[in-house]
Amino acid sequence: MTQRPPPLPPFCLCVRLFVVALVATLASASALAERWYVLSSGSFDARRAFDLDSIAPAPGYLTAMTLRVYVHVGNSTFGCAPPSDCIATSQMTDYYVDCSRWIAAEIRRIPMDLRDKVIAVVEAPYPAWFALDAYASDLKRDRGRGVMERIPLELRHREVLLFCSLYNSGRLNAAMTSGAPQR
Repeated sequence: MTQRPPPLPPFCLCVRLFVVALVATLASASALAERWYVLSSGSFDARRAFDLDSIAPAPGYLTAMTLRVYVHVGNSTFGCAPPSDCIATSQMTDYYVDCSRWIAAEIRRIPMDLRDKVIAVVEAPYPAWFALDAYASDLKRDRGRGVMERIPLELRHREVLLFCSLYNSGRLNAAMTSGAPQR
């Protein structure tokens, strides 16, 4: 005849059930999470990241790929026109990116307010490519001779510049093939 162990006290049984529920919740949450590569995070949940699952070949462009970038500035705001008078705290932007030629085109921009409510969806009618350089050069003709003008890269495109720097250096290879490690 085998002897049964004494019953667990109610406190131990509750702790054991809590641990099982916690492990199940964490496992399901990580399975549903998207793979984001966080470029920076700061106070008030400010975050700049790009979605590793959004990287795919761009339709119609041989060397370009698609990329989704998320920027949240915490409790600060930034102008996001168009539409007019648009003030946002976060923004999701889809790009076509060609890191071999250091160019990109904004395809879709979705600015959101403090409660992540979508303010607008701005779709580009066609890709307008721009140079990914801290300062883009623009060749203009002035009285028959070429004049180079240095135009600063818009602040909202900084993350794409950082993406191409990491992509071209090979630092994203491990993150793209597995989970997204932090720098």
